[in-house]
Amino acid sequence: MSKQLNMSSARLDYMYSKTGFLSDATDHTSIRANLIETTGTLNAFSGAQIPNIYSYPNLILESKNQSVYFKSGGDYRLQIRENGYIYLWNKKFGSGGSSLQVAGDGALFIQSSATKFKEDIQYDGGTSVGDKFLTLDPATWQDKAEYEARAKYRKIGTEPDHQIHMDDKRYYGLIAEDLVKAGLEEFVVRDENTGEVNGLEYDKVAISMIPVIRSQRDAINELKAEVERLKDKVK
Repeated sequence: MSKQLNMSSARLDYMYSKTGFLSDATDHTSIRANLIETTGTLNAFSGAQIPNIYSYPNLILESKNQSVYFKSGGDYRLQIRENGYIYLWNKKFGSGGSSLQVAGDGALFIQSSATKFKEDIQYDGGTSVGDKFLTLDPATWQDKAEYEARAKYRKIGTEPDHQIHMDDKRYYGLIAEDLVKAGLEEFVVRDENTGEVNGLEYDKVAISMIPVIRSQRDAINELKAEVERLKDKVK
């Protein structure tokens, strides 16, 4: 025989106290329809109907409008939509710090250039890598997802499932497959399971040009010195 408790309009408060006095309670859990708040740890749920709000100390996990929201300090911080897009609310900007990267398996991590995170460091002062980049031509394109969403909207009026540029915006950059052809595989990002080309590490492209620029600087300085020597001869 199963027992059920109708919580449609009720509220159940549970407080734990070693002394038996509510004033000494250390843990508190409140259960209402569609809401569970607790100062402890919410471990697991089962059954067909799951509350859409899970509360932890200083953190609220809320499910609504086909999205999951993380809320802390009274403000929304992160939204994960059903379409897979992740949005940061109350974004913070700064002029310093390390860059945020996405691994091939989808994990987020902070990229650092500190030696404590590296092994077998070898310096490369040659221009061969930069020279390969100089064989590439930049390209412009329309983002495929935006292109298809705009076409669908203009044809049948279906609204995009996230905010996009509706003015046929063109993007500027490099094509990852071109780097493969140029022998720049170390800058290419591939799917860890299929090996398919997914992108390139733009943040490292400028670094490869340092030896090239230094070589050009040295050549220019030599030419300047030669010009000065020729001026002295003319005098």
